[in-house]
Amino acid sequence: MEIVGEYLGLEQDSALFAYFRHHYAHFFPALRQVHRTTFVRQAAHLWRLKARLWQWLLGAIPHDPTFAIVDSLPLAVCQFARAYRCRRFRGEAAFGKDTLVRQTFYGLRVHVRLEWPGVITRFCVAPANTHELAALPALAEQTLGILVGDRNYWSPAATAEWQLHGVELRAPIVVRSATRIRAGAQC
Repeated sequence: MEIVGEYLGLEQDSALFAYFRHHYAHFFPALRQVHRTTFVRQAAHLWRLKARLWQWLLGAIPHDPTFAIVDSLPLAVCQFARAYRCRRFRGEAAFGKDTLVRQTFYGLRVHVRLEWPGVITRFCVAPANTHELAALPALAEQTLGILVGDRNYWSPAATAEWQLHGVELRAPIVVRSATRIRAGAQC
């Protein structure tokens, strides 16, 4: 049900539960008596089965394990104004910087490995203040070939270390210009 719900764009558990209860109750007769929270709890307990299914599908999908891209994205667990009172993921969530919107957020950071032609083969979730290089071992283990990352993965020490393991870590060198554009100057 979760996989079909994702395909249909039903991202919230309440919408997924209501859709299947309304349209497919004849396939799932017990769904009429089950409460939504019980349904969600049972779906959450199937995480091991979902992980094994994901690994099986990875074996069936053609992808190139010798060329991968690594990156991370923020995952806020509550609004910033409520961060100090927020009890969700207490002890696991932290304050981090979202460079896209140039703001601080409270939550987690999802680190993803994407192999050619766009297959997610690994991911890990860490506190928001965890640097990308700290999550790199979880993303690059059992890897050979080229691993491309953004400027946050640039480190000569990490590049040399991973080269010993057969991984060519490529990240752009961070160069900041010393010249500034004067106010009123034409570009």
